[in-house]
Amino acid sequence: MESVIRHEGVVSGIPEGSVQVRIVQSSACSGCKASSICHVSSEQKERIIEVQGDRTPGLQVGDRVVIAGSESQGMRAVILAFGIPVLLLVAVVIACLALHLPDSVAALLCLAAMVIYFGGLALFRTRLKGQFSFEIIEVIK
Repeated sequence: MESVIRHEGVVSGIPEGSVQVRIVQSSACSGCKASSICHVSSEQKERIIEVQGDRTPGLQVGDRVVIAGSESQGMRAVILAFGIPVLLLVAVVIACLALHLPDSVAALLCLAAMVIYFGGLALFRTRLKGQFSFEIIEVIK
């Protein structure tokens, strides 16, 4: 059985064919018992997650829900956002060293590689959205 990532959120919109759920994404500090006396600021960001497909009957804006997605989706997202860019940077640096290019050229090539990679991700955003999906597993009354 595959592990599941769960988030509690609030329905913020119900456009045709989907449900928008607002979740609060917290840093590790926010769950710490010492956070009230610690001076490190904890980050909390609100995110809107779009749940595709049939919506739960009777669901209304403002309802509290629990959404879930597979852990493998989370790992795939981490690889796309961090793993591949790091490997790409290392490959560009090694190629620049092998070609004996100046550091300034290597830095510009690394920057260009990142712009091209993340620009490609942005271009294929709709295709990638279909691979990363959440579903509503519970409505909290």
